[in-house]
Amino acid sequence: GILNFNTVGSITGGDLNAGTTLDLNGGSVAIGNASAATILIASASDIVFDSLAALNAINLSAVNGIIAGNTAAGDLDSDGDIDLSALAISLGNVTSGGSVTADATAGNASFGIVAAANDITISTTGTPTLANAISGGSTSITGTSVSFANGTIGGDLSLTATAGDINSIGTASVAGGIALTASGNIGFGSLTAGGGDFTADAGGAIAFTDAAASGILNFNTVGSITGGDLNAGGIVLSSGDIISVPQ
Repeated sequence: GILNFNTVGSITGGDLNAGTTLDLNGGSVAIGNASAATILIASASDIVFDSLAALNAINLSAVNGIIAGNTAAGDLDSDGDIDLSALAISLGNVTSGGSVTADATAGNASFGIVAAANDITISTTGTPTLANAISGGSTSITGTSVSFANGTIGGDLSLTATAGDINSIGTASVAGGIALTASGNIGFGSLTAGGGDFTADAGGAIAFTDAAASGILNFNTVGSITGGDLNAGGIVLSSGDIISVPQ
């Protein structure tokens, strides 16, 4: 059945299991492992746990606190959507049969592997960090600076650095288009937009190993553009400095 705890004080305990809905609402929440058909946790401050597993949605809201692991990394596993909102987020692996949405309103957001059957959307006022992103749909990541290690993206990839650089892009497969936007520099290795345009707009320099797109490749910066081979349906390079790529 339903397991519902509601208090203005703290909710502290071990493992929890509910047949249908696990609904916790407290001043703070600190638990072990929890499972239910649907998991809803709201807190005025922190939400910490060892792991959460749900057949349907997982919705966590820490209004003035963090969402993080307790005595373990804090893995999430849901057959539905996962929705996270907190000042800052620090978790392990996140697996969703739907979409993953995470919003860190006053800090960083760090994860292990984030895998979603549909879309991944991560927004933070700090730095977002993912070990790997796997989405059947599109992936969008926004932060002051963005480091994107590895990814397998079934739709479009959008990375936005609002007050810094985009860098450390490792091995990424993108089935759709790619949009990179940074107030600072943009740096990446080999990257291909398999089903659309590839745009890069930087306030600093753009440096890369090679880039390709099935559509238009458009790089724009006030700084330099340096890199290796370019392959696209059309290529537009605009720079306020040196352009150095193979002819």
